[in-house]
Amino acid sequence: MPTILTFFIILLVLVIVHEFGHFIVAKFFKMRVDEFAFGFPPRLFSIKKGETEYSFNALPLGGYVKIFGENGEDEVAAADMHRAFNRQHKYKQILVLLAGVTMNILLAWLLLAATYMMGTQAAESDRFSGDMLTNKKVVVSDVLKGAPADLAGFRQLDQLVSVYAGNELVQITQSDDLPNFISAHQNESISINFIREGETKTVTVEPLAGIATDRKVIGLSSGVIGEVRLPFVDALVVGAQNTIEYTKLTFVGFGDLFAKLFTGAGKEAAALLTGPVGIVGLVGDAQSSGLTALLGFTALISINLAVLNILPLPALDGGRIVFVLIEAVIRRPLSFKFQNIVNGVSFLLLLGLMLFITYKDIIKLF
Repeated sequence: MPTILTFFIILLVLVIVHEFGHFIVAKFFKMRVDEFAFGFPPRLFSIKKGETEYSFNALPLGGYVKIFGENGEDEVAAADMHRAFNRQHKYKQILVLLAGVTMNILLAWLLLAATYMMGTQAAESDRFSGDMLTNKKVVVSDVLKGAPADLAGFRQLDQLVSVYAGNELVQITQSDDLPNFISAHQNESISINFIREGETKTVTVEPLAGIATDRKVIGLSSGVIGEVRLPFVDALVVGAQNTIEYTKLTFVGFGDLFAKLFTGAGKEAAALLTGPVGIVGLVGDAQSSGLTALLGFTALISINLAVLNILPLPALDGGRIVFVLIEAVIRRPLSFKFQNIVNGVSFLLLLGLMLFITYKDIIKLF
């Protein structure tokens, strides 16, 4: 399947799942849902069923559910006043706003669980004992920039096969085989055999002092990965554990991003951002690695979408929840005009940021 098509299918699924959360909870509380849309106007086509119009729009950068009364329509319309969003109890409004994020987290959990049921690669250190993994291999987990291993051209996930120096050859079957060998041959050239994309390569490196405090090293760390396949219940448990862990890491990542923005490290912050064009490339990489890799990548995007939407920024679900909480505290509704202006300006800023990131991704291609 072409990468661009896979990207749009993933985007369609993530947006529909998110908006379905808002839709189904609003329906549960008997609110009137006027429109369920994928993308932003101009509208390409729509189908009306019952009181809801289902639309497909030209700008596939998100979607929305239009609930009667959420933007002030009930100030001029008398019909179905009791079903208006802003006439509901505050807890109902918050549950509707939280539902999209919740659905994205649930989707990520199910996708991660599916990868473990189907069988996927996992690290020996990632909640799995050695006997749970099959087809184990030792791979490069990290390379220190500027170190001998980096200058020799090592990359993450290169499979380490063997290492030799002088007359001694050792097969690498455990993560500590290479560092132990280097420790035993501190003043010799070390030749390492490894496999990258099915091709066997050999490089020679010299251990360097000054990187570690007590010995010479080459600036490479390794770990054991293998294939793991779990039964249904175990897959659900591990999928939930990973979903929680990835969600925490995503919050940390966004925190780091905003910290850089507010401390003047704009270039560093920009380097952390990837837009639609960059994501298409990542989708292609995941797709080339197999179905489970693509499902896992989709789960991570779903978690990122959930965390982004829950941030307390206007125009996002988190910002709208802040407005509801403010109304609950001051015991009166905020002006719809004020909310719409703030949300509109914020949306334009977010759209501008998206265009900037897209421009940056295109520049990277060339």
